[in-house]
Amino acid sequence: MESNINWEANICNFVQIFYEDIKMKKVIAINGSPRKKGNTTTLLQHALDGAVDAEAETEEVVHLYGLNYKGCSSCFSCKRKWSGFVGECAMKDELSPILKKVMESDIVIMGTI
Repeated sequence: MESNINWEANICNFVQIFYEDIKMKKVIAINGSPRKKGNTTTLLQHALDGAVDAEAETEEVVHLYGLNYKGCSSCFSCKRKWSGFVGECAMKDELSPILKKVMESDIVIMGTI
């Protein structure tokens, strides 16, 4: 049974109304899917399009799959006042600039399969 629902337009409209209500300025979308041109990316892009229509500042969708990064090693540098890294990760890898953008954003949209 086919549906006549235009999901892409609905997502774009929903996001536009959402952003107009809260007047956010910076939006970032993060794709956790290994497929850079898959459905997740399409939906994230439509969400960003809705944000642009609501005059929010956006960037391209960030694709995590191709980045070289490691998980948390529990070094606690981000929590120790004397470490010089309070509130940020001491490990510097390809995820570091993404984390900085996330901290500077008003809204983070995440998608995965």
